[in-house]
Amino acid sequence: KDDLHPRNVPPVPIRADIPRPYDSFWSQLSQMKKSIFKYLILTVSFSVALSVSLYAQGNMKIAPPTEIKYSGSSSTNDLKSLTNVQPKETQFSAEKTALLKELENARTTNNITKKEQIEAQLNKMNNHQTVRLIENPNVVGVSVADKNKQSGSNTDYLVSPINTVNGIWSSATQTAPAGFPNAGTIYVAATIYNAAGGDTCRIYSSVNGGQSWTSPFYFYFTGNADFRANELDIELLYDGSAVWIYGVAGYSDITNNRTYSLVFRFNTTTSAFAGYTLLWPGNATTTNLYYDPRIVSDNSNYTSASYVMITCSFDSTYSGTLHYNRQKYSHITNPFAASPTIDYTQTSINNGGFYWNSSGVPGGTYLWTDIAYFRTSASSNRIFTVYNVPGSSNYNLYLAWSDDYGATVAGSSSIAESNVDYGARVVFNGGTTNYNGMIAYVRQYSGTDWDPYYRSTTDGGTTWTAGYIDGSSNRTRSVDIVAPRGANNQFKVAYDQDSASGNFAFYTGGNGTSWSSPSQLAISPNGADSTFSKCIAGFKNGGGDDCFALYSMGSGTGLYSSRACQTTVGVGNNNGNIPQVYSLSQNFPNPFNPTTNIKFSLPQQSFVKLVVYDILGNEVATLINGNMEAGNHEIDFNATSLASGIYLYKIEAGEFTAVKKMMLIK
Repeated sequence: KDDLHPRNVPPVPIRADIPRPYDSFWSQLSQMKKSIFKYLILTVSFSVALSVSLYAQGNMKIAPPTEIKYSGSSSTNDLKSLTNVQPKETQFSAEKTALLKELENARTTNNITKKEQIEAQLNKMNNHQTVRLIENPNVVGVSVADKNKQSGSNTDYLVSPINTVNGIWSSATQTAPAGFPNAGTIYVAATIYNAAGGDTCRIYSSVNGGQSWTSPFYFYFTGNADFRANELDIELLYDGSAVWIYGVAGYSDITNNRTYSLVFRFNTTTSAFAGYTLLWPGNATTTNLYYDPRIVSDNSNYTSASYVMITCSFDSTYSGTLHYNRQKYSHITNPFAASPTIDYTQTSINNGGFYWNSSGVPGGTYLWTDIAYFRTSASSNRIFTVYNVPGSSNYNLYLAWSDDYGATVAGSSSIAESNVDYGARVVFNGGTTNYNGMIAYVRQYSGTDWDPYYRSTTDGGTTWTAGYIDGSSNRTRSVDIVAPRGANNQFKVAYDQDSASGNFAFYTGGNGTSWSSPSQLAISPNGADSTFSKCIAGFKNGGGDDCFALYSMGSGTGLYSSRACQTTVGVGNNNGNIPQVYSLSQNFPNPFNPTTNIKFSLPQQSFVKLVVYDILGNEVATLINGNMEAGNHEIDFNATSLASGIYLYKIEAGEFTAVKKMMLIK
C-alpha cells in the first residue's frame, strides 16, 4: 500500500513517437507545388471543406451522454442495485430544521456564543461528540524573519523558480480573493524530501502575481517521516482580522510503516503554527491506512464563524490479500480557536465511512477522494464529495452530499463511466447563489491515448455534462482543477502529457462549454515531472490573463510557476540587435500541427496585440496584449483545440499593423 518512492530515480523515459493519422497524407501534400498554397486561400469553399474533413478524421472525440445512477446501497460493489429512479433526499425533523436555521443566523452574524450553544444541541441530537485536536510533537513550525525578501527570477517564458532543490513531493496553491487583506496574494505550499531525516513543507507567497517569491513559513518532521507524492492541499481562511493558511498532507511514518493524514495551520499575522495528525476512530489498528487528505471551507460565506471540512482515503484489510476502501470525513467548527476541536463521527453506521465503500479490492488500490462546498438553493450548506476507485474494476464516479455538516447523507448518485479513469477532483465556485461545479479526471480513450476529462454541473450536481479538456492523442498523466472563489462558472485546469517531444505541463480555463480562457497552452519550456509531483492549477486575481500554475521538472526537481500564459508564455526576446522597423514574419512551420512559431520585431517599446482569427474573422486566440520592450520577439502558438483549416494572425504595435495567413493540418 505504501507508495514511498525510491530516491534519485532517473526521469521517466519518454515513449516513442506517436504515429499520426495524416503522415501519409502530409507526405503527399508536401509534394504539391508551392503555387497551390498561394491560391488555396482564394478557394474558400475548398478550404472549409478541407478543414471539416480533416477535423472529423482527427482527434475530435465525442463525449458520450452522461448517465446518472442511484442506489439504496453504499457499496460500490453493488452494481445490480443501480437504478435511474432518483430517490427523495433525506428530510430533517422540524426540530433539527429549526436548529439549523438558528445556527445559520448565528454564524452569519458572527454570534460565536450562540453558535456554540446550537452546535452543542445539534451534536446531542446527532449523537456526535467533538474532541480536541492533539498537536503532533514531532511537527515543528518556523516563521522566517526576512518575510519580505523576494526570490526567483523570470525567464523568457515568464517562468519563475520558487525552489530549485531536488525532491519536490507535491505542491498546492491558493489565491487570496477579493475581501481578504492583500487580496491577490498567491500562496504556495510544497512538500520537500530531506535525506537526513524528516521531510519539510515550505510556504511561499507572492504579492506580484507570481513574478517573485518569499518563504515566510515552513515546518518539518523531527522524526523519520516522509511526505507522500501528490498528497497536499491548502485552503485560505479570513477570520475578519487575519488570513490563515490551513492545509492537509499525507505522510508515511517510516518507523511503523504506516500512512497518516496531517492537518497544519499558520496565522499569517502572528505566525502562530500548529500541526495535528488526524486520529480517526480506529487509528490504533496497525493495518488501517489514511492517505490523500483534502480540505475545503465555507469561508466564502462566513468569517469568524467559518467551518473547515476534511476528507481522506482509508484502506484496511478485508479478506486474505484483499482490502476495504472507504472515504473518511471530519469537520472543525472553530478553526481559529487556540485549541480547535474536530468531529470525526461518520454518517455510515455499518461501514465507518462518509458513505461509499469498496470491498474486496486488491491491496495497493488507490482511492481518489475529494470534497467541495457550496450553498444550495434552499440556503443549506452542502458538503459534496467524489469517490473514485479505478483498481476495483468499477470506473464510475460516486457522489455523496450532506446538508447538516456530515451528520447525515442527504443524497448520493453515481456517474456511469465505462472507461478506465483515475484522479477525480471536484470543485465549486462557492458563494451564496452559485451552483456551478466541475469534476476533472484522467480518462483512457484507447491504448496509450489518455485525456484530461471533465464533468460539469450548473445546478449543484443534479445534472452533469461531459467532455474533453484536451482531446489530443497524447498520454495525459495527471490533472488538477481549481475554482476561483465567487467566479461565475469559471474553472482553471493544469495537466501534464507525454508527447513525441517530451513530457510537458499544460494549462487551460473554461466552463464546460468552452476551453478558451486561455486555450490549451504548454507552460513548461523544459518539460515537466509526472512521477513524483504533478502540475497544479492556480490563478491570479483581476481578470484578463489570470493564468498561474505550478510544476516541477524530472523526478521532482525544483518547483516553478508559470504566469500570464495567455499573452506572454512562449515569448522570447533577443535584444542584442534592436531592429530599425516593425515587422511580422511568416510563421514556421507552415502548414503546422499543432504548434508553430511566430516572430516579430519592435524598434521601440510598444503596446502589442497579436491575435489569431479563423477564416470567417472570428477571434480564436489572443497571444499578446500588453507592453513589450524593443527587440526581436517570438512566440509559440499551440492550436491543439482548433480544427484544421486556414487561420489569420494580426499584429498591432504602435501605428504598425500586419496580417498573415497560416494553415493548420491535423
